[in-house]
Amino acid sequence: LFNGTFYVNSFLPGKYCEMVESGKLPVVMYRELSRHEVAYYHLLTYLFGMGILDNRRRISEEVSILDDMKGEIGLLKLLGVVDSVDGEVRVKRDGMYLISVMMREFFTALNDLRYYCRTEGL
Repeated sequence: LFNGTFYVNSFLPGKYCEMVESGKLPVVMYRELSRHEVAYYHLLTYLFGMGILDNRRRISEEVSILDDMKGEIGLLKLLGVVDSVDGEVRVKRDGMYLISVMMREFFTALNDLRYYCRTEGL
């Protein structure tokens, strides 16, 4: 993810090396993400890392995880996954299981993308 665009490198070692050796980036697919998708991606990565979210963690001048993900964070609070203290959002011990389920789904989607790229020769 760079500047709101999600890039996918080649998953075929030969093609990857060929592209790099010819001076090209090994990017075979990309997708521009909406502001909400960028914030959601960053929310997931902070939760996976058991990080602390606060207003200092801005994705860009336009995007703030806490501001853009209020509904999602509110639901996570309601489910007991995260806690908010003094403007900081943290994963609770009891919320770690649901975070691990979210991680599994995230990585399953990445594996599906990898499989698609390989079967399509990307």
